[in-house]
This record gives sequence, C-alpha cells and structure tokens, in this order.
Amino acid sequence: MRILYIILAASLVASPVAFASTAVVASTPSEQAIQLDRQSRATLGIGIRALSLLLDAQGPSLHFFRKDMLIEDGSWSSVQELDKNGYATVKIVTGVPDGSDPRTEHVVIELTAKGAAVAKSLVPGP
Repeated sequence: MRILYIILAASLVASPVAFASTAVVASTPSEQAIQLDRQSRATLGIGIRALSLLLDAQGPSLHFFRKDMLIEDGSWSSVQELDKNGYATVKIVTGVPDGSDPRTEHVVIELTAKGAAVAKSLVPGP
C-alpha cells in the first residue's frame, strides 16, 4: 500500500492537471491499484512494478536480481521499461561478485541520473 501512496503523491506533484482530468473514482483497492498504474504510465512512462524495482535498485551498491525469478513473477517487462525509458541501465551477468551462484544469470539494475532523481523524490534520504 505504501508504493500506491508514493505513486499517487508523485502523480499529483508531477502532473496535477493531468491527474485531475483523468481521475476516476475507483471503488475497490484492485481498481485503485489499476488506476494508479495507469497514472504512473501516463506520467512517467513506467508502471508501478517498474517503480518498485527502481526503488529496490537505489543506493550506492549494485543490486543483483535473479533473471529467472524476474521472468517467473512477470517483472522482466518492468525491468525492460526502466531501461527503455532511461531510468536505468540493465546488464545481464552470470554469477555474483562473491562467487555464489556462479552459473545463474542475474540482472544488474543501475539507476541513471533520471532514475535516481525519481527515486530520491519518492523516498527522500537524510
């Protein structure tokens, strides 16, 4: 629910006129989530799941995500959205730096300046 609040807040800040003109009262939490996802796509060009991955990938160190798990849970297209829309660069590597999981493909998501700015605006740091 926190991510829904963050998206709603970002939508209102980024485009209050667009939000007001497209707002439809949703009656169920599921409808509200769909509405927020549509608004995120209209405002930022990426859906709520892509924003969640963007927030997961922020920080000073690299973040490794198992590619097979991203595909399995349907998140791979959201990773591609981040790359396509300039919020992150995406690299596929085999293994991780600590030597564990040496034969498994991982996805490294590195935020661009644009992605870092969005992440920072949604979750302000110290």
